[in-house]
Amino acid sequence: TAWSQGGTTSLNNLVVLCQAHHRLKHTPGWALTRDQASGALSWHTPDKTVYQRHPDGTITRLPRKVGPRQRYVPGSVVPADLSQQISPDILNRLNRAVDRALDDQVHDHTGLGTNANGIGRARLETRGPRPGQRAGAYETTPYPQAAHALGLAPLIDEAPPF
Repeated sequence: TAWSQGGTTSLNNLVVLCQAHHRLKHTPGWALTRDQASGALSWHTPDKTVYQRHPDGTITRLPRKVGPRQRYVPGSVVPADLSQQISPDILNRLNRAVDRALDDQVHDHTGLGTNANGIGRARLETRGPRPGQRAGAYETTPYPQAAHALGLAPLIDEAPPF
């Protein structure tokens, strides 16, 4: 019986949909933050690239420095065909996960700024596989191509769909 129809999830009824993305998910260093004032979501890749989704739906890649000489790469707006693929369902899922991370910080008495890059930001992070955990996450439907292109897929995996 499918999970959506009241069935259980087990190793016997799971399927790997995107092998490259699932390997990436288990790479530590992915993080998601939300600015509490504006509601903007920012996701941080292991190479320190930061993408920010604004309330109007546009996504920008923030300026960054790359390479051994720390060459400056200016920020840019992500093409609309990519940003429009990040659906309200995905955004709601990510916001719920950030809310859980915020609740965990409050209950653990770590405070908002303790593991965040700035005051007032909850932070959801990927940490790689836990002891005894098998690599790979499983979804019933594949993520849109934009989730992979923008490096957002590993963070979606950290956010349960329920």
